[in-house]
Amino acid sequence: MKTEWRIFAVVTAFLFAACGLYWWWSDYDLGAPDLIGVVALFLSGMLCLMCGLYFWFVSRRIDPRPEDRDDAEISDGSGEIGFFSPGSYWPLGIAWPR
Repeated sequence: MKTEWRIFAVVTAFLFAACGLYWWWSDYDLGAPDLIGVVALFLSGMLCLMCGLYFWFVSRRIDPRPEDRDDAEISDGSGEIGFFSPGSYWPLGIAWPR
């Protein structure tokens, strides 16, 4: 999970930097900032921040996965991935003809 939250942290920093740059650039060109673009970039940054904080929070609570360890081998990632419910009716509901 370390990789995921770091990716979201980089995207969040980029979006907030782009938001500030867009605010300045649109204010310079138009005489007043374009609030729709600024708000869209800011809210996109907030969404990425929330996802990144969730992944960071989860990564502290679980054991390191093979993807997170530097000394891991490819064979460490083999085996059972997780539990998937065999009794789900969703495939029937999704495949039902309309």
